[in-house]
Amino acid sequence: MQQPKPHAAELAECPVKFPEKFFLTVVLSGSEQTGGAFFQSVSSLRALLRIVPESFEVTIMDVRGTFGEELDRLKLDAEVKPFKIQALPKSLSTFRDRLLTDSTLFYELLRVTLRLFGREVRVSRLARFLDNSSADLIYFVSPVPEAHELQIKPYFWTLWDLFHLDHPEFPELRTSGKFEHRELFNARSIRKASAVVVDSQQLALKAHSTFGAPVEKFIVVPYAVPHSRATRLKSDLTKLPAEIDAITGKYFFYPAQLWTHKNHTRIIEAVVEVVSQGHDIHAVFVGRDHGAGKALDREIQKQGIGDRIHLLGYVQDDAMQTLYEASLGLVMASYVGPNIPPLEAMSLKVPIIATNIHKNQLSNAALYFDPDNSEELADQMLKLMNPKVRRSLVYAGEKRLKEIADSRDSGNALLGERLMKISRRLSLR
Repeated sequence: MQQPKPHAAELAECPVKFPEKFFLTVVLSGSEQTGGAFFQSVSSLRALLRIVPESFEVTIMDVRGTFGEELDRLKLDAEVKPFKIQALPKSLSTFRDRLLTDSTLFYELLRVTLRLFGREVRVSRLARFLDNSSADLIYFVSPVPEAHELQIKPYFWTLWDLFHLDHPEFPELRTSGKFEHRELFNARSIRKASAVVVDSQQLALKAHSTFGAPVEKFIVVPYAVPHSRATRLKSDLTKLPAEIDAITGKYFFYPAQLWTHKNHTRIIEAVVEVVSQGHDIHAVFVGRDHGAGKALDREIQKQGIGDRIHLLGYVQDDAMQTLYEASLGLVMASYVGPNIPPLEAMSLKVPIIATNIHKNQLSNAALYFDPDNSEELADQMLKLMNPKVRRSLVYAGEKRLKEIADSRDSGNALLGERLMKISRRLSLR
């Protein structure tokens, strides 16, 4: 699918006047400990605040109160448009609102009674609050599941992946109704949205063919390097943990939550293979355990390389740059992509090995392997130990980052144009 070219100049000449004030609410949901998802939300918000038309008044809802530090930074940043911050109240004010949203026993019993008479009245507190708000448009900068519950307000939505369709074999997407939940909110949110922001044309085409949404609905804005990573200075580097400091320059780095689909096991198997050939290497994993940790521990013990696999758990963001730069390179072993860590690695001049799924994102800026084949990964690890290969990949990464930045600028320009168009349409109400 070819990204349409913005034509904001033509819109500016249009005789239809834009509303004097247009109220846009941006919804943030998540926490820093979710890693790339959190920082991608911040990056999307930062880009949005640079492109919104002057007539737009922006309010930001921090649903869980987890973006305070990032919002404070944005407030101090003169390059972005000023905004207001709004909190989601713990309880809504009117009886009807509480009947729709409150989870206390009294209101649950009332809803059960109404259900007996064929009336389904349950809705999320977030959706009801937004519908009651003064916003003209809601923009979800992450795939917030409650979006499709909106009955009054139009919205823009964000789709990050359709992983549940690609790999339903993984337990984090198959068990306890997770597959059905994703299928439901993805389908409804995409179909009901006025526009859907995706990271690639491939994802746009897949969503179009899967859910029947018109291709014109999708806006392609590639992922960005997190602002905190892009602006760090060399003098601000954090000291490595003691166990890692001793192996500087001899480890492969993988920052990823411990999910099964992140595929840490292939890295462990590859390290075993490379060590068996007489090389002194390690692997460092960063990320919270979401259920795969016990299986990884068993694999490490089975392979007998507990001294070479380092699981650091959740690491504060200010230590990440040092962990990248002290490594031999990033290994992006995930079955799902594109992802944020390869962008971080390229920005820090760190070479990359990635699964084949990342080829559209990284082009010639990485070495690739089959995610089911640890021998292929071991071969690529051996190649990456060659300084000439490392330099070549770093150079290719710098070029690829510029290409991605150009595509992102084009996508954000189209997003700005689409916001201008919808403000015109909604002014007709």
